[in-house]
Formats: sequence, structure tokens, C-alpha cells
Amino acid sequence: MNTTINEGIIYTRVSSDKQVREGNGLDSQLFYCKKLAKDKSIKVIGIFEDPGVSGKLVYRPGLEKMKRFLKNRNRSTWLIIDDLDRFSRLEAYDYFHLKRELIELGAKFISVNDDLVTESPETELMENQKIIYSAYQRKKNQERVNSKMRARLRSGYWVFHPPAGYLLEHKILLPDPHNTPLIQKIFNDFSSDIYPSIQSLKESSAFKGLLNPKTNKPYLQRPETLRNILTNKMYIGKIEFLQWGIRNIEGHHDAIVSSEIFEETQEKLRGNKKKKHRHISLDEFPLKGDLVCGKCKSTLVASYTTGRSSKKYPYYRCKSNSSNCQTSPKSLSREVVHDQILNLLGKATIRKEVLLLADKVLEDTFHEKSKHLIGIQKSNSERITELKRQKVQQIKKILSFSNEHVLKSLDDEITSIDNEIRLLRKEVDRDTSLDDFRLATNVFFRSPKDYWLKGSAIEKKVLFDFVFDKPIEIRDGKVGTAHYSLPYRLLSQPVIQKEGMVELGGIEPPTSCVPRKRSPS
Repeated sequence: MNTTINEGIIYTRVSSDKQVREGNGLDSQLFYCKKLAKDKSIKVIGIFEDPGVSGKLVYRPGLEKMKRFLKNRNRSTWLIIDDLDRFSRLEAYDYFHLKRELIELGAKFISVNDDLVTESPETELMENQKIIYSAYQRKKNQERVNSKMRARLRSGYWVFHPPAGYLLEHKILLPDPHNTPLIQKIFNDFSSDIYPSIQSLKESSAFKGLLNPKTNKPYLQRPETLRNILTNKMYIGKIEFLQWGIRNIEGHHDAIVSSEIFEETQEKLRGNKKKKHRHISLDEFPLKGDLVCGKCKSTLVASYTTGRSSKKYPYYRCKSNSSNCQTSPKSLSREVVHDQILNLLGKATIRKEVLLLADKVLEDTFHEKSKHLIGIQKSNSERITELKRQKVQQIKKILSFSNEHVLKSLDDEITSIDNEIRLLRKEVDRDTSLDDFRLATNVFFRSPKDYWLKGSAIEKKVLFDFVFDKPIEIRDGKVGTAHYSLPYRLLSQPVIQKEGMVELGGIEPPTSCVPRKRSPS
């Protein structure tokens, strides 16, 4: 290589966008590099910079541009840098590999703050030491930054790029006016089986309509992107970053998806959600699974038949073939069955005086136990307040320490505090009101028939399981004998007839000390 070189290029770099915005770094590097070029009588023929790019990266836009320049120039050229750590914060092996590549392209290194020209064991040692120290310093800086980010996450604030549906303004997550409704629709459509799979949901207009706020272009249309959205707890107001062991922290941002819909979504993703019939739902046939054929004992299935006018008619039917079951008719109109069930529920009314007596017993027991519970809740609330105060102190310590072992110890203490707070909150949040447990005013017990007529499909299921001991048999096109559960057999109005049982007048001990008048024998 010709040692008489009078032309050179300058390379500058800073690692953060903040440094670029505030004008820190690039200008000063360029100033000193130009000064060195002037002092060494080097004519600057090119300036290459990487603003806001980490020195740990091998691929950098400015660096790649500089490589192409050197390759096209095809002659020896001074490469002027301000400092080795401005050029690279790579590991030693990667640094020397990059340096060797540039030298082969004709670059000869010269630095404002380092001797890279003199070839001697001492300068080589200094270069090695500085590269190793720069890599170490980068890791320590990252460790300090991570500690502060970890502390902020534990305080309920997100510190990374916001997920689709949120904007990060003044370090606070806010709903994105464009994407938030689309995220809500994605969850609703998936949990309600409008789209049965992630692959089909990927083709939905809601997912395709999501726009990256920075580029105003659609997000990558990949199944992984959609799965990350569907499993992100930030949408229910939680902060999680599992790589750092941070989970279920209450965030300071607003939830945009309800916990119920989110949990339904997780169940479906895990494959635990019951597969629904494409056309038939529990809302349409609330007795699905609770009716059996009186002859073959198979569970009746719900289905529709289509009439001549293409109108669909709902039926419960025995699915066994005629050779195995000769019951007739095979199908029963849904309305006919429901009317007969309502007639049975109308008989299952627990007497009001029994409910009032149960309420009185329950109230006395409740008040006695609730005093103790309220005391425990008060103590737990005070303990939670103290733990929160300790957590704030530990977070402040994290922001001021840099020692790796101290930071890990503080992080473990914060995790322990979070776990204890989570357990204590379960007791504090326990409802101490008796209103929901009063039986006399609860239509569930007072009038099962009215509860059925007004209830949802799930509520009807719960009511059926409570009132009846077993599924109801259908014989000869009619509802057979109902097996009422014990509370209704003992405590209901005396209209429920049970073969082999006498009507009960109340609850009495087997023998009584009260003299009874006996009929003459």
C-alpha cells in the first residue's frame, strides 16, 4: 500500500436519538476530526455518519455506505475517527474482523484520541484494552439502563415501544383513536367464534386495518403478530415483561379489553374452549345435555329442520337409529319441551317462611364471622400500605445503585413484595356484603320459573342443575317424571308429588316429646 496518503474520510456515530435531537456528539466529533485532518494535511473527501445507531451493531447504514465508497475508490484512504468507542463497541473478535475488512478495502485508521498509526506492541496492547473496555462499558451502561427500566416497569409504566392500540406520550400509554376500536373488534370476533382460528382472523378487516403510528403503514400481516396481540395483557391494564420476571403488575394505563373477553380468548388459544356447533348455540337450546331419551337413554341433540318454505324449526331429537331405539316421535318441538319444563319449574317454589328463616340464621352467622373478617381485612390493608411504601423505597435504590449484586438483591426484594401484596389483596377485596346471599328476595329460590324466563343460557343451566338431580327423560313425546333435588323435595310448596312419599308439613325431629292424640285402635 502506498504510504503517502493525503486524502481521507471521516466517520462519526452517536447511539441515541436523544443525542441527535439535542445536537450532542456528532458535531463535536466532526469538529475534532476535521481539525486532525487539517493538522495532518489530509484532504477530507467524504463524511459518513450513523446518528442514533448503537456501536454494538455490525450492520450500520452509514458504515455500509462508507464500505461501498472505499470499494469503489480502490485506493488507500485515511479513515478518521474521533475515538475508538465512537467507531465500535463491539466484542474484540467482531471489532478486529470489521477493522480487517476495512483495511482490505484500503482504509488506514487514524484517531483523534487514540494512536492507531504507530505499529508497536504497546499501541496494539492499548488498542486491545480499549476495545475490551468499551465492550465492558457498553454492557455496564446497558445494565444500568435495564435496572431503571425494570424499576419503572414494576411501578406500572411501560418503557418499550407501545403495542398496537396504544400511543406512548410523555412516557404514558394512551389509547390510539385509530387502532383501539380495531383491537377491541379483534378480541370480540375471536372470542365469539366469528373467526374460529388465528389463520381466518388474520384475513379480517380489523387486523388488516391496524396501522403503525410511526409509519402510518399496516403492521406485518403474520400469524405471530396476531398471536402476540391476543396474548398481550397490556390490553387489560396489566404490565408484564417475562424476560425480567415481571408479571401481572397493575399498569397506570387504561384497559381497552375486558378481563372476561381476554380470558375467553386465552381459553380458546389453549384449546380448552368448548367447540360450538356452527349454527346452534346454548342460547337457542338451553336444555342441551339435560334431556335423555326414555328408551335408549342417549342424550337428545339439538337441531333444526327446514320446512318447505325454507323456514327452520328447532327440535330436540333422539339421535339413535330406529334399529337401536323405537321411541316415537324421534323429534320434539323445542317450544313444547320448554313449556313442559316451565311447568315443572313452576312447582319448584321453596316456601317463603322457610327462606326467611334461612336468611335469619345466615344473617346471625354472617355478622358473627364478618367482624373477624373485617378485622383481618383492616390489618391486611395496613400491611399493603406499608409494603407499597417499602416498594417505592426499593425502586428509588435501584435508580441510584449500579452494583450488579445489589441490583439483583433489590429486584428479588421487590418481587417478594409484589407477591405478598397480590396475596393480601385477595382477602381485602373479598365482599363483606350479605345482600347477594339473601334467599327470600332471590328470585332463583323464590321463583325458579321467573328466573328461567329472564335468565341467560348459562343461568338457565345453573338453575336446572340446582333444581333437578339428573337429566329429564322424554317418553312418548312428553317430559317424564322429574327428579327434584333434595332442597326442593323438602322445602317447596306441597304441589310436588313424589310417589311413595307423604306430604311434609315441615321439618321435625324423628321423635317428639309433645304428647299426640292417638286414634282408637
